[in-house]
Amino acid sequence: MRKIGLTVLATLFASGCGGTIDLSCDEPMLYQQAVESPRVVAPDDLTQLDEMAEMPIPEAAPAPPREPGQPCLDIPPRYLQEGDVVRPSTI
Repeated sequence: MRKIGLTVLATLFASGCGGTIDLSCDEPMLYQQAVESPRVVAPDDLTQLDEMAEMPIPEAAPAPPREPGQPCLDIPPRYLQEGDVVRPSTI
């Protein structure tokens, strides 16, 4: 009985490390839906805000469209192909 319990427990732990991970970036992220808000205006009876203290944010240059199903840009590309042999360094 104990062996069965340990086998089930080991299987549960091992299955937690696998699975399917969606690595595509087809859906827009929440931050991509952000819009510019209006400038803060101080009431007349308060000291006005210094326009030189604001940090200008330049317009972003649009990136070329990515094909559907491509992985996200923050995932590094594979540098080894299947079948490549990794040899330990001889330093």
